[in-house]
Amino acid sequence: AIEALMKSKICEESPLLLIDLKRTDWPTLPNNNDKDFNELFTIGGESLLRTLCSINQDISHDTLELIEKIRILRNKITHGVNSGFIDVKFLSEVILKVYTFFLGKDIWWISIKEQNFNNPLFGSFNNNFEEAILIEKLDFIERTIGTTLLKTHFTINIKARRYYCPWCVSALSEEDYELKSKWGFLIPQNKSNAPEIMCLSCMRINKVVREKCEEESCKSNVISKCSEKTKFESTCLVCKSDKHIYREDYSEIFTE
Repeated sequence: AIEALMKSKICEESPLLLIDLKRTDWPTLPNNNDKDFNELFTIGGESLLRTLCSINQDISHDTLELIEKIRILRNKITHGVNSGFIDVKFLSEVILKVYTFFLGKDIWWISIKEQNFNNPLFGSFNNNFEEAILIEKLDFIERTIGTTLLKTHFTINIKARRYYCPWCVSALSEEDYELKSKWGFLIPQNKSNAPEIMCLSCMRINKVVREKCEEESCKSNVISKCSEKTKFESTCLVCKSDKHIYREDYSEIFTE
């Protein structure tokens, strides 16, 4: 997969850079017959890395070491007997680093969501629940690699204060599942009294009302109107208290 990504970046410059033939053998002259590119010999892993660096001078030394380490490890597994131990933390870090380097931040999570939606069995049980339960994957990857490293793969600052996502709370409750993790963040993050909350898991944006939670033990002032299903009940996005009463000035139904 990494080699395919490297080839795609090289092809943005020129597909000819992938051909493992002397220039005198390139089928590019007017009198040459056309050949299927897939039938031509292309360069291998070691040459790929050098070719990529020739068109991208901004590749860090750490990234080069990572790609080379994976190439060597892959060859040990494929062509020999690897005596080392490959743990989940290492694999998770590698996957996220490769995604972010080649495709940008956030893309790894978008890919997971698309894979889930494109599964032919998706929706056979409960669409909302099956989407919302993906939040457990975020919980898993954070436990595995840690918040500090995971932060580098998102555009949003996940070290900021977190809140429950009203949509995820509602979607999971359809199957009597209680949401325990918080992946909602006030946006924009650099603004005081931010008016909206975005959930990294479901990627929905919901408006919030800034008023004190009516639960005595809670100091939150981030209250949401989830959806029509809640009958206009407000929900505290810190303690999930639903003691809040609908008021006339909250005339808008906040939905995803």
